Amino acid sequence: LSLTVTNRGNLLLQDVQVSLALPESMSIDNAAASQHIGYMGVGETKTVKFPVFVNKKTENKNYQIAAKMTALNKGAPASFERTFYVPVFGGEEEKEIKASDISVTGIILPAEVKAGEEFTMDFRIENNGESKLEDVKIDVAPEAGVVNKTKNVFVEPVLEPGASKAYSVTFFSDEKAEQKSYPIKITVTAGTGEKPAAVSQYGSVFLRKTDAVSNIKTPKLIVDNYNYGGGSIRAGDSFGLSLSLYNTSEKNIRNIKVTVTAETGAIVPSGGSNAFFIDNIPSKDRVSKNLTMAASPTAEQKTTSLTVTMAYEDGSGNEFTSADVIAIPVIQKTSLTVDDVMSNGSGIYVGTQTSLSVRFYNTGKTQLRNLRILAEGNFEPVDVASYYAGNMESGASDSYEFAFVPTEEGALEGSVIFTFEDPSGNGQRQEQGFSFPVSEQMEEPDMGLDMPIQPESPFGGKLPYIIGGAAVAVILAALLLRRFLKRWKLDREMEIDE
Repeated sequence: LSLTVTNRGNLLLQDVQVSLALPESMSIDNAAASQHIGYMGVGETKTVKFPVFVNKKTENKNYQIAAKMTALNKGAPASFERTFYVPVFGGEEEKEIKASDISVTGIILPAEVKAGEEFTMDFRIENNGESKLEDVKIDVAPEAGVVNKTKNVFVEPVLEPGASKAYSVTFFSDEKAEQKSYPIKITVTAGTGEKPAAVSQYGSVFLRKTDAVSNIKTPKLIVDNYNYGGGSIRAGDSFGLSLSLYNTSEKNIRNIKVTVTAETGAIVPSGGSNAFFIDNIPSKDRVSKNLTMAASPTAEQKTTSLTVTMAYEDGSGNEFTSADVIAIPVIQKTSLTVDDVMSNGSGIYVGTQTSLSVRFYNTGKTQLRNLRILAEGNFEPVDVASYYAGNMESGASDSYEFAFVPTEEGALEGSVIFTFEDPSGNGQRQEQGFSFPVSEQMEEPDMGLDMPIQPESPFGGKLPYIIGGAAVAVILAALLLRRFLKRWKLDREMEIDE
């Protein structure tokens, strides 16, 4: 929306501000609802532009928009307002799809298979959100050594809210594949925008080789369950990790060392080691261990893989190793920095319209979603006191301004309230308080001259007449003297002629 502002008066305008008051179905898209023009000379014209966003779920009708200009004219506030109407063709509201709306559940996978055998993995995809998922793609990818035998990529045009769908994929392994645990990654994406929502989940299967000489199974240790508390872990936070280790073989195993490591150091031990020791685990038995881990403050926001490496011995002292992969979702903390609330005039007076403004910054490493700002306090706003900033990217800044007219002197107190969602969809709230004194209504300056009091003359009110008389006497004396000298000179000349 482009607005052209012209100073048609005969005076310089200072501190010119142009603001919009929009209906609820409209908002300023990642910009401020008020723009500062500065000075405007006589006859000067300037243009300001506002990126207006209209929600998709908006009725088909004309909407009222109020444009207001405020300025200082010789230090006194001045304002001008114009209302106009914009026709809107309605539609449905488009809701943002988040990774938390998608779940991969019900993974069924054998804990152990024999090299060369086929096996099947079953799982379900669920839509936990309030909006339908469109262009859903499911990709099932095992680690090299295990190969898909059936279709491993699925596409769903639409998955309605609350709906779920089951999938099954069959794999087989190479007889020459290494004996170890093989992770299988399930990746689900939804949407076709620049940043489609995506979520990943892992399953794992242990590929066992048969001893060619004695046909005795090699002892195998796997992670058959783990728990980190659920949800997502914020970068910089500590969490408890519980691992359940299962001895799948017919043999007892001993001297077990377990090490937990994360890619690129995104998750590290907190207050201890990333490894622990177990004396022995009998055949077909389980042992659970707890670790305290922490997500690095600089960890990337994504599902982070942790590798659980296990080294152990059988009863004969033969050494073996195995490894499993588990997944922990990590999100970055949100951080909104807010400056002090500032008054946009030289003071706040009863009955005089003024405004307050505040700048704010996204100093975190993640996007702030659905950011809305609202001013509350012991005042009545002139226009709408709320501002919808939408999604605010990391490193971005913005400002918020609201106008009001105080009705009584004293203290003007209130708060600017910021509400937004973090990447997991959790609501956040932050307040910035303010307090300003309100004075009585400004008075017009007294244009009269305050003359100093003169001391009373000893001549009273006659002094001007005395001075005037003396001046007249001096002038008469000068004229008489001139006439006398002229006559004397003439008489003198006549005597010389005689």
